[in-house]
Amino acid sequence: PVGQAGCAAAGLGLIDKTNAVRELLPETVGGSGESLNQVLAEFWGWAGALTAQQQFLLLASSLLSGAGATWFQSNGQRRASAPKAQLWFAMTPIFGAFWAFLLLGEQFTVHEISGA
Repeated sequence: PVGQAGCAAAGLGLIDKTNAVRELLPETVGGSGESLNQVLAEFWGWAGALTAQQQFLLLASSLLSGAGATWFQSNGQRRASAPKAQLWFAMTPIFGAFWAFLLLGEQFTVHEISGA
């Protein structure tokens, strides 16, 4: 969550010590050259246009993929041996493909199943 907040702040142009973010964004996007009040007004305008469902999905995706995943990973690493943890990490693409199949209806191809 802290990293996500930092990336969001950098994207808004609030954090930028090297100007790397500003060099990649157009001048009219990301708060470049705008005051904090202007950036916040733009943000609240954007946030105010979100539906309740969109707000829920944004909150759920940040908590589940951010804080939730970090909590599960730290607890899993505390309990698992290094070889077992490596096996689980190596199987990450398999879990991703499995959930894409279940939730999104994606089909497996011969190349995906064979690992080619």
